[in-house]
Amino acid sequence: NKHRLFGEQSMQPVHASGGLIVFNWGVHCNKRGKGCISAMITNEVFPLVSGPNAVNFTQWRFLYRETEPQHFRTNDGTYNRWKFLHERKINRCGPVDLKKKTGWRNKEVARLLAAQHLTDKIKTVRIHDALVPLWQLHH
Repeated sequence: NKHRLFGEQSMQPVHASGGLIVFNWGVHCNKRGKGCISAMITNEVFPLVSGPNAVNFTQWRFLYRETEPQHFRTNDGTYNRWKFLHERKINRCGPVDLKKKTGWRNKEVARLLAAQHLTDKIKTVRIHDALVPLWQLHH
């Protein structure tokens, strides 16, 4: 039962040595509840830390790095395809109303980790909220 990350013969020494895997997913998932985030986490990350393969990865540590906030010129800063195609100003960064910033991608990952009882095994590097007001640094 090989995982695609470590299935290649050339990766065997790396796999055996262990280390740290920091993963992040979701910035291109633009519709809530469509399974974009949950499918990747469930299929690619969970097999490394739970289930029958988990014993093969005990020498590894895992972190989830929150997805950065988007700073598109929309109400909550997230990408809106229609607005991107029809309004020129959306392709520039701008301030986002802090009350409307939801961080839904990170909340979805947090729910997945909690539902699988993996919050102790996979710690979260929290960066989203600290970066919301820093739209002017976004290029």
